[in-house]
Amino acid sequence: MSPTSLKVTLRALRKGRTLSLVDCLKMEFDLIQKFLVTRDFHEGVQATFLNKPRRKPEWEPKNLSDVLDEDIDRLYFSHLAPNQLTLAARKDLRHYLHARYSLPTEEDVRLAITGEGPEFRLEGRLKAEEDIVSWFVNGHKGKWGVKEKVLDILDRKTILTEQDGIVWKS
Repeated sequence: MSPTSLKVTLRALRKGRTLSLVDCLKMEFDLIQKFLVTRDFHEGVQATFLNKPRRKPEWEPKNLSDVLDEDIDRLYFSHLAPNQLTLAARKDLRHYLHARYSLPTEEDVRLAITGEGPEFRLEGRLKAEEDIVSWFVNGHKGKWGVKEKVLDILDRKTILTEQDGIVWKS
């Protein structure tokens, strides 16, 4: 992946965290149009698919440190591409409609640990690993992968204290 596309992708991911699904799709469609006319896109296609044997692409700029944030803003995020994505759906999907069938998210686990979720207001927050895992496994009706996902999130995002039990890292 070119250094420029790495920076654009990171910026798009960060921007997309606050956007609805529809707005993310529109942003990605916009970025695709802008990428298709860049030298790096054509260089990547040439080096990867057209040259036999394949060769390493020669990106411009070559290094991530040479890609300026100002250039990323100016070329990819400051103006819209000529064509805009139009979707048939009128809903601006902020929440995944089928989330109840998916694995718990980091935000779900955070709400359980901090007690900020609406379902924890009366009962209080969950403090023990066993209680947290059990709550999610039972809530997802024993779905495969729930326990592993919750344990992974707990391992990465929490600390265990003697006084307060499991606490979300700030």
